[in-house]
Amino acid sequence: MTTKKLNKNGLTENQQIFCDHWLIHRNGTQAYKKAFGPDKKDTVAAVQASKLLRKANVSAYLTTQLEAMAEKNAVTRERITAELAKLAFLQPKNLFKEDGTLKALSELDDDVASAIAGLQVDTHVTINGENEKAEFEQVNIHKIKLWDKTKALIELAQHLGMRAPVKSELTGAEGEPLQVKMNSTGLKNAISRQRNK
Repeated sequence: MTTKKLNKNGLTENQQIFCDHWLIHRNGTQAYKKAFGPDKKDTVAAVQASKLLRKANVSAYLTTQLEAMAEKNAVTRERITAELAKLAFLQPKNLFKEDGTLKALSELDDDVASAIAGLQVDTHVTINGENEKAEFEQVNIHKIKLWDKTKALIELAQHLGMRAPVKSELTGAEGEPLQVKMNSTGLKNAISRQRNK
């Protein structure tokens, strides 16, 4: 039995390629094909990728890399909670001045500015009169799109463990375990549908 050479990360060359690609797009099937050949069938690559992700050395390396990425970008539970709270508890009135006019972006505090998903300014010019006596009136219409408050509240509650995921249990007749019979074509279709979700 030959032993494959491990690199400084404790991975074989193919495992390293797999991990590098998985860290980019989080798709085991694609990462497996990059590392072990594009000619692999998707179903085979998906199964093999799943097995590879459970290997101790691969799992440990990926965990270390994900933690390093989080640390480098200052991604912490506290920061995620704070950012979700900004979106969830934004008061739209903070976008406006006392006289009801929209504040300039430079006048918004960071919490309010971070809740803005998009900004569009449409300029309309109206001409009154003709020739030299014509008067121009410019009107700017500001459209502000905020991040979804309801979604932010739900995500914040889930993040804090306030909303447990809904669990369903299916049983067969008279509470017996559910039995599913499927031919190989049905199984391939079920796997394909699950992968395309």
